[in-house]
Amino acid sequence: EGRSRDGRTFPAEVTVRRAEGDQGQVFVLFIRDVSLLKKAEAALIEAHDRAVAGEKAKADFVAVMSHEIRTPLNGLLGNMSLLLDTPLDARQRGYVSAMEVSGRLLSSLVNDVLDMSKLEAGKMTLQRRAFRLSQVMDEIVASQMQLAAANGNALGWTRVGPPFDAVIGDPDKIRQVVLNFVNNAIKFTRDGTVAVEIEALGHDLAPGQPREVEIRVSDTGEGIAPADLGRIFSDFEMLDSSYGRRPGTGLGLGIARRLAHLMGGEIGVESEPGEGSLFWLRLPLDPDDGAGSET
Repeated sequence: EGRSRDGRTFPAEVTVRRAEGDQGQVFVLFIRDVSLLKKAEAALIEAHDRAVAGEKAKADFVAVMSHEIRTPLNGLLGNMSLLLDTPLDARQRGYVSAMEVSGRLLSSLVNDVLDMSKLEAGKMTLQRRAFRLSQVMDEIVASQMQLAAANGNALGWTRVGPPFDAVIGDPDKIRQVVLNFVNNAIKFTRDGTVAVEIEALGHDLAPGQPREVEIRVSDTGEGIAPADLGRIFSDFEMLDSSYGRRPGTGLGLGIARRLAHLMGGEIGVESEPGEGSLFWLRLPLDPDDGAGSET
């Protein structure tokens, strides 16, 4: 701190310089009043703190509202399913079916927003439990088989290379990422093929060491233009032309990217227009030595 002639104290920046003069060394002392600079810094810190608090409050609000909306929405969907099991004429059944489809689209949107708010707030946690990759793939294929058949697509999964099945990790997060890949592949493919492949990389690792696993989802669909590949994993991105006309929020791949990073992995895409697409998830998984690998 410096003190002026009138007794006022102020924050000071002091600099000393040494120079050689005719009569020897000369020391020059610079004292600068930095009151305005300190005020500007304090104002920036206060504005930053207000912005962070506002973002946190917004994220908390979105998370709470998404959760609260999901509860009655599930009740509505359940009652519509029950209503479809009662005697209805064709017109009534068409109305209820349309309501159910709209309700499930809304439920998917609410789930996406809830996931995004959790990821942004750093509240998304990982499980760590034993499971089999084959079982997760079977469940994904079974859940999407009807949608694939409706689009005239063949859907299945295979394992590439040596067996590696019993692992420790978060099966729910892996299922969510791969399910997003498969669902998108089916939506953008007509009368084609959607294939899921699992391959364990790094076969020369010592027993018990984490192994990198790559899960690939390829399709024979429309493909993606090179200009769009760089932004496809951004939030709220929906590609132009036919992609933009599909129902959705553009959050799915953004959430998948965050989940992959949360699990210590990464995702990517390779595609050519008219030649289909290949989405991949690569992540490290610990082998479950207690269960052993399934052949």
